[in-house]
Amino acid sequence: MLAKHSTPRALQTANQSMKRSIMPSKRFPLIVRAINPVMKRATQPINQPSGSLHQSTRSFSLVASQNIPDNADPKPLAATHADDEEVEFGYASTDNVFEENRLDNSQMADPSNRTFVYLMQGTAAAVYASFGRVAVMQFVSFLSASADVLAVSTIDVDIHNIPEGSASTIKWRGKPIFIRHRTQKEIDAADADDNVDLRHPETDASRFHDKREWAVLVGICTHLGCVPINAAGDYGGWFCPCHGSHYDTSGRIRKGPAPENLEVPPYKFLSDTKIRLG
Repeated sequence: MLAKHSTPRALQTANQSMKRSIMPSKRFPLIVRAINPVMKRATQPINQPSGSLHQSTRSFSLVASQNIPDNADPKPLAATHADDEEVEFGYASTDNVFEENRLDNSQMADPSNRTFVYLMQGTAAAVYASFGRVAVMQFVSFLSASADVLAVSTIDVDIHNIPEGSASTIKWRGKPIFIRHRTQKEIDAADADDNVDLRHPETDASRFHDKREWAVLVGICTHLGCVPINAAGDYGGWFCPCHGSHYDTSGRIRKGPAPENLEVPPYKFLSDTKIRLG
């Protein structure tokens, strides 16, 4: 009789194993040898979890169900019994269907966990791209001209009150602008000098291509940044008294240290009496 400390599950399992294993000891000596350790463990008080006894009895049932010849070597049986205990610990089944049809974990899931890695990398890239876009927009906005600067970047000038042969000076972007209403004689004199030896060769028509009677120039000497005097000098254009630079009526340098002609700013005619600078 089993010990009184045995659990009902252990007793039931041991009884079933004994019924399946009752057979002549002469024909199946190895089976009887395998029963003895199990029966001894079943009759002892249980000092360990019931799962261990359940594993042992199930292992015994696997061994008992094998058709073992009379002259079989007991060593393979012991190895089979030990292997069965290992398999049983790994949730083995009695008919081996589970083991034969089980899929390997490497076939069911990627051990490198690439899906999660790609998801995290994509999310991080999107966040970084968003921050980069905001940073670029802030930087470009910082470098852009302010509203007050944009307000004076272009100005409209009314020129109907400038008589022929006279000039007017206005301020645009902090620079003086010369607007001169030239006579036909001055235009002809500028055209006649297109073919002379000039320090900075430019034709009058290339400088003032639209409404040539109006000469629009930046009033800053190209030598050291002085402001020339209108209708002065040897050529009747502009004269810089600081270092003696002479400009003709087209604003071209003719004598003195200035290296280049007076600059022509960007402008266009809105009408016969109004121009837009910028």
